[in-house]
Amino acid sequence: NVPPPPVETPPWAPPTLFQIANTYIAGEDSDGLLIIDQHAAHTRVLYEQALETLQSTSSVDSQELLFPELIDFTKIEKQLFPSVEAQLKKLGFHIEPFGGDTYQIRAIPSNLPLSRATKAVHEFLDDCAASGDQADMVKIQESIAKAWAKTNAFQAGDKLKPEEMASLMGQLMITEDPLKSPYG
Repeated sequence: NVPPPPVETPPWAPPTLFQIANTYIAGEDSDGLLIIDQHAAHTRVLYEQALETLQSTSSVDSQELLFPELIDFTKIEKQLFPSVEAQLKKLGFHIEPFGGDTYQIRAIPSNLPLSRATKAVHEFLDDCAASGDQADMVKIQESIAKAWAKTNAFQAGDKLKPEEMASLMGQLMITEDPLKSPYG
């Protein structure tokens, strides 16, 4: 009788993942138990992707809207808009003045649901206003990337498919700081 060859265990195997309360991704790998907030993880991934886009010559694919979405800007948003308009275009937004404080969103990023478009623009502008120094393009880009990520990330309560969880985990593990959301 020849004994069976020894079974080698790989140094790292992708974990088996499942959701808890449609908010956390949980699983086990060779190092132990993983519990990850899906919103924070997705925010980290999208933040780094958006920041890379803003700092490069590329831009996000956008979809033109058949019927432009109207959005009313506050006075602060209206003053801030010209300084961030080019950055918003790189992320797939095409926004034009419509009259007075009203603007029209003519195109949105192709992976952004129309229902989130207005909220996303307001959050971009609010986060940029809160960042302070409007002359500091790095801070503006970071604020826009954070707002982009926060608006587009999976939310608590979103049911994810197994392949979405696996993809998110794979993307998270190659980010610069996978253990921390862009908001700390």
